[in-house]
Amino acid sequence: MSLEDYDRKRDFELTPEPPSEHPERSEPEASEAQGRFMVHMHDATRLHWDLRLELDGVFKSWAVPKGPSLDPAEKRLAVLVEDHPYEYGEFEGVIPEGNYGAGTTMIWDEGTYTTPGAAGRAQAEGAFHAGLDKGTIKIVLKGTKLEGQFALVRLKDGGGKNWLLIKDRDAFSTPRDILELDRSARTGRSLADIRQEEIGRPRGDRPGNSAWSATPAATWRACACWSWTTTTTRASSCGASSRTATPWLRRCRHRPRRSRNSRRGTSTCCSATSECRGKTAIR
Repeated sequence: MSLEDYDRKRDFELTPEPPSEHPERSEPEASEAQGRFMVHMHDATRLHWDLRLELDGVFKSWAVPKGPSLDPAEKRLAVLVEDHPYEYGEFEGVIPEGNYGAGTTMIWDEGTYTTPGAAGRAQAEGAFHAGLDKGTIKIVLKGTKLEGQFALVRLKDGGGKNWLLIKDRDAFSTPRDILELDRSARTGRSLADIRQEEIGRPRGDRPGNSAWSATPAATWRACACWSWTTTTTRASSCGASSRTATPWLRRCRHRPRRSRNSRRGTSTCCSATSECRGKTAIR
């Protein structure tokens, strides 16, 4: 895989995706003791998630059709795709119809990674290269949704492109469905929010997801640094669907605080801090 494949598949006059003008970052900054990882949630022909791990100045990328899991019993197919430029880590938006990968892209998770036992970034990257050659890559993620040790294991079929993404058993493993947390780690927006703000119209809902788009815009408010899970769905007397949400408090970077209105679906995470006020998102 190379950035030539990435460029060949895209017309950068028609897509907002970043071109690979700088194929490789020369040297990471001294403060970057660990590599960067991210996961894009991509509503293309089929909804899927893209795991990206920084290596040699680019993002090694795997498409995960069913998304990552924190359950060690779940083995998720991960298909190795073309490398993506480092600048792709800033991309969240809509790829127009007619382009490769057309659809809405969200920064679902982001953070840093290393490899088990690595004393520094050089050792971690060396272990990553060795794992690519051997067919077993061990990584330790520290993100807003994904944490702990994972393994990427190459399968014998698929010409070397098919891998399995498996969560190792540790303090962060859980049977909880992490994919319920469906908002951007960067902006707090949903896929529908991103599409509405970028091009002014929502995409047709997927089967079973109509309740999300039917929810009134001011049903609940959340700080974007939170992660949320859906607990109930109910219909009001007017026929509109509404959902209540429960915050996963340990994911908030600030001091959590429940408001008096939390039972009505409204919660806050911080008391009027300037950092938090600028990240408030409304659904």
